[in-house]
Amino acid sequence: MSELQHRIIIDTDPGLGYRVADVDDGLALFFMLNSPEFLIEGITTVYGNTKVDIGYKLARYYLKLIDRKEIPLFKGSASRNDLGKTNPAIEFLIQAIKENPGEIILITLGPLTNIATAARLYPEVLDNIKEIIIMGGTLTPITFFSALFKGIDRRFYDKLSIKSMVSEFNFNNDPIATKEIIEAQISTPRYECGLEICTQMVIKKEHIRKIKSYNTPISQFISSQVLYWLNLWRLNGFGGFFPFDTFCPIYKLKPNWFNSAKLSLAVDTEKLPGKLNILPIKRNNQDHRINYISSFKKEDYKEEFLDFLCTRLK
Repeated sequence: MSELQHRIIIDTDPGLGYRVADVDDGLALFFMLNSPEFLIEGITTVYGNTKVDIGYKLARYYLKLIDRKEIPLFKGSASRNDLGKTNPAIEFLIQAIKENPGEIILITLGPLTNIATAARLYPEVLDNIKEIIIMGGTLTPITFFSALFKGIDRRFYDKLSIKSMVSEFNFNNDPIATKEIIEAQISTPRYECGLEICTQMVIKKEHIRKIKSYNTPISQFISSQVLYWLNLWRLNGFGGFFPFDTFCPIYKLKPNWFNSAKLSLAVDTEKLPGKLNILPIKRNNQDHRINYISSFKKEDYKEEFLDFLCTRLK
């Protein structure tokens, strides 16, 4: 391992390669698999974009395609009803963090059921993680998706659902698990990429053409599998789809591109499940705030973001 490498575990609900499933988890996974800055200690899967069995099979296929079958892969929670129940993914998470306290960065791209369960079964797990980088949440519900309600394709509408727009898909899927992670009183740095930042970039047809032009097995797989999702998202007026989950690894490698704010957050589990609320920061709660990634520091960084992402999908 190089001193410049980040040791990471990825918790994800991949859908790239499965019709009518979001593709950004798959893009984020391939980005990290192709990035020498990351030493991937393991991948755990969770329900969300697809059923957990499908996501697990897709992740296994990705590793085969990229010839990285040595990376440990474990199947996790199948629904929010599994919160608190152990499984191979959770056992792996606990063991890996126990054996490497303060060394592992956890990148979460799906519902937080696996992570919250690990914390319930081994309360020290959150304090022993080096950093947690989360894709999820929004502080401004509906705003970024309001255009979707005009002339939207019904299949696309059914896929997203109004609830997931109000509180964000990952957090809405398991608001109790979300509350336990977001409101945890820990000093471990937490970085959250919410919809505010994740909707500032759009993958369009020209970006897919660029990826396809690399003419590698990975680029050919990606370019062929994103077309259906791209065509659905083009109906929303943006001309493409948001690469939500890719912001997590790119933020880790290029933190100087982004603005962030330290916030104390609460999670609604009843009226609007998964919705975030900003709390006043108490004097004795300074170390428990979350670094909420809000925007790009410069417009130029947006183009660099897309170029960086596409290049790493060779």
